[in-house]
Amino acid sequence: MPPQTNVTQDSTDQKAETTVQFTITPAYTVTIPGTVELTKKTDADTKKITYEEDFDITAADVRLNEGKTLRISLVSDYKLESGATKLAYTVTAKQGTAAAKPVNSEAPVCADFETKTGEQTVTLHFAADNPPYAGDYSDTVMFNLAVFPQN
Repeated sequence: MPPQTNVTQDSTDQKAETTVQFTITPAYTVTIPGTVELTKKTDADTKKITYEEDFDITAADVRLNEGKTLRISLVSDYKLESGATKLAYTVTAKQGTAAAKPVNSEAPVCADFETKTGEQTVTLHFAADNPPYAGDYSDTVMFNLAVFPQN
């Protein structure tokens, strides 16, 4: 902050300046469902059985520094487990009008949210083949949120 300037009637320079400022800290609200329950689907033509479900991740009232993006990545081994049985599954992400893209260990980014009022959404699609055994199949995935590019 510049030092205060005192101007008097006798001052030779009859000007002063003031800096006007304020700060807005980055903010956002991201909502990620705590559970997704895959449901049984049967292809009408092939009769193939899969277990699938969509769910949305939303970001509301995203306000970041200029040039920054809120990036969400998914971390998983992409295997549903029931006892000793491991069943691979896939994840795809669809955001806006872009085509759905696979999310995996090599490409873990599932969403990029920019500064915008209101709500932004990405839809994740989880899919697994029909398992060979009965059981309760589950996996815990981790979502990492980071402002990108990093400083």
